[in-house]
Amino acid sequence: MENLIDHLNRSNVFFYLKDVAILLKNKKQNLNQVSAKVLEKRSSFIKSLEKKNTYKTNSFFCPKETLLINSIRTYLEKFAILPTNSDVNGTVTQLKIKKKQTSVLHNLLNDFFWKQSKTYSKGTKMPVLSKRDLLNKIKFYSLKFEFKELNLFSYFTCLNNLEIKIKQIKKLLFKLLI
Repeated sequence: MENLIDHLNRSNVFFYLKDVAILLKNKKQNLNQVSAKVLEKRSSFIKSLEKKNTYKTNSFFCPKETLLINSIRTYLEKFAILPTNSDVNGTVTQLKIKKKQTSVLHNLLNDFFWKQSKTYSKGTKMPVLSKRDLLNKIKFYSLKFEFKELNLFSYFTCLNNLEIKIKQIKKLLFKLLI
């Protein structure tokens, strides 16, 4: 599905994340955690969930289907759609996408977005992209086609949850074999 979205035709119309997203920052709820460590390069999936209280400070609750964009070390090009309610580390920008999910995903899967994020990032060793610059300066292409009937974030959330469960089962099976 990501491959399909990556190759959709885009228009010449731009928008900014501030036009389609709400920045989230909710009080921590002592749930399993997510940090940049478990995000993958240019993928909507996370590798796994981290244990509760892995990060004692700077963590915030996010509901499933929240878009996460790594804001530190932007050259790593990491983002994900949160597959379950979790506490998320503050080095990851947390956004609720209100509309244009297909266009947002398309941009995150392409070079244009990541080149801009590197341009607006500050610092050399660990460049950081500010939330303000992410929301207000980085241009996103609109697509000529949007999946309207399908909630893409919900779809990817289901797939990612399946993948995480399969990995957990695989670990248990290996323990049984040893």
